[in-house]
Amino acid sequence: MPQLEQWSTWVQMRLQPEFEHGNARSQSENLCFRELPHWIQNLSVDAAFHMLHALGVRELQFARVATADVLKPPAAAVVRQILSRGLTRAKTIEGFDAAGLRMLNGLLYEQGVERLASRSTNPADQAFSRTLLEQFNRVNRQVRNTGRKRAHHQEDLFMDAPLSNNA
Repeated sequence: MPQLEQWSTWVQMRLQPEFEHGNARSQSENLCFRELPHWIQNLSVDAAFHMLHALGVRELQFARVATADVLKPPAAAVVRQILSRGLTRAKTIEGFDAAGLRMLNGLLYEQGVERLASRSTNPADQAFSRTLLEQFNRVNRQVRNTGRKRAHHQEDLFMDAPLSNNA
């Protein structure tokens, strides 16, 4: 899968000592990472992995993520599946557009992003995580508020109800 190959190459490149000293990549090096989302370029390797994990750990919408699945190192095949799903879904959050964020409702592992926002030592990683959570919650709060119609005259049921048992 081209995305996984580019991810692996990107990680190897980022772990090189010369990258840490601020050497800018050439235009040709940027082109070889066109399958990766643009936002990933500004994150540390650790944060990029955690973001892809948060995007790909759920196979199905609203699937339960067990604590053990997050804390113990998974098998290599499982990591490939998670990264593959994460990379596929990562394009949906480019630019934080509402439609893309709505598509992640029930798929994004929010606790993983929250953990990255609160525990990362890199300010760029924290800022990206916080922005993603804020935008994701804003869009999905709107969906929750407008997605359900209120039943008519529900308040009438409570208007004449006694406030205590003594009334």
